[in-house]
Amino acid sequence: MKVLIADDNREFCLTLADVVAAEGWQFETRHNPEEALEYLELHHRSISVVLLDIEFNHPVLNGMDVLERAMRNWPQIPVVMITGIGTIDAAVKATRLGAMNFIEKSSIDQARLREVLYTAMERVNTEAASVEVDEVLKKNGIIGRSPQMMAIADDIMRYGGTELNVLITGETGTGKKLIAQALHDVSQRQTKHFVTVDIPNIPANLFQS
Repeated sequence: MKVLIADDNREFCLTLADVVAAEGWQFETRHNPEEALEYLELHHRSISVVLLDIEFNHPVLNGMDVLERAMRNWPQIPVVMITGIGTIDAAVKATRLGAMNFIEKSSIDQARLREVLYTAMERVNTEAASVEVDEVLKKNGIIGRSPQMMAIADDIMRYGGTELNVLITGETGTGKKLIAQALHDVSQRQTKHFVTVDIPNIPANLFQS
């Protein structure tokens, strides 16, 4: 996990960095909005969370500008806004722009920062798992995002990785074969052939063999 810390207060950056490093995570610090955006442009795939100050001593850009661009270009990265001047209006605006959280510098301590970072990581892991599920469903021609379909998708991901035998039941035409194919695709046998046997069309005298 790598955390990008963007704040023009270098001492405060080091304080945050110490907490991040104490958790065994990597960090990068940037001290103006342009540097933060440049780093995100080049390294967004390796960034797990951004800790972003709202107020910067910059003639053009502030933290809200960075947040807006980050949400437009890299919406998968959680952004936590940090401010020394907490206001309701700023919190509302940051939330509307897509910030995951909004915390005041005066309230930050090690426990609070750890809580924020772990919450952000849970979101990253959840969204990554959701993307994986979507890819499996689409690959196998399974369309739908209803709660019932997502429950089936969860079962595919859960049981596909086990050695358990799976019985799929349902009316004709409901997609049992598609589900079986999806189970195979997430299993340890995914590189092997997927073989189907149409039992109703096998003559009784050949079924035994």
